[in-house]
Amino acid sequence: MLTPAIPPQRPSSFRKQLTRASFAFFVAVLITWLPGCPQGSVTNGVKGKVTTEGNVVAGTVFFTGSDNTELKSPIDPKGEYYIQNTKVGTYKISVKGETGPGGVGAPPAPPEAKDKKDKGLPGDNTKLSTFTPGKAPPKKYESPDNGLTFDAKGGQETKDLDLKP
Repeated sequence: MLTPAIPPQRPSSFRKQLTRASFAFFVAVLITWLPGCPQGSVTNGVKGKVTTEGNVVAGTVFFTGSDNTELKSPIDPKGEYYIQNTKVGTYKISVKGETGPGGVGAPPAPPEAKDKKDKGLPGDNTKLSTFTPGKAPPKKYESPDNGLTFDAKGGQETKDLDLKP
């Protein structure tokens, strides 16, 4: 006895819509989830302002961890810094000034500089366009053992630094 062949059935329109909706939901979840992955975002950091005697400081802020890992940030023209990727723990803080031929915060002279004008010395404003205004930090803050510390607890934190002479 032969059994009659059953023609293949096409998926119903309801099943097609369900499949499309499932795919759309999966894509929406994936797009929402990816930006939150820890590899793509900075979740811990410390920001603040560096001053001495009421003046903005020019230079770089260093955070040294208990494992001697060093994190650093330049100080911007407003005196602000931002250290990224801090871990929970205690950091020693040091601040080093930037000096160049044009003064504190000025860029160093280019190696090919041949005369006074090319070296960005005072009186030549063409080489000082990247000048970061600010006062040099007191020398005692150049060492991580100067007494400045910060206890990072996680997340975005603030630590203003008022450097005493």
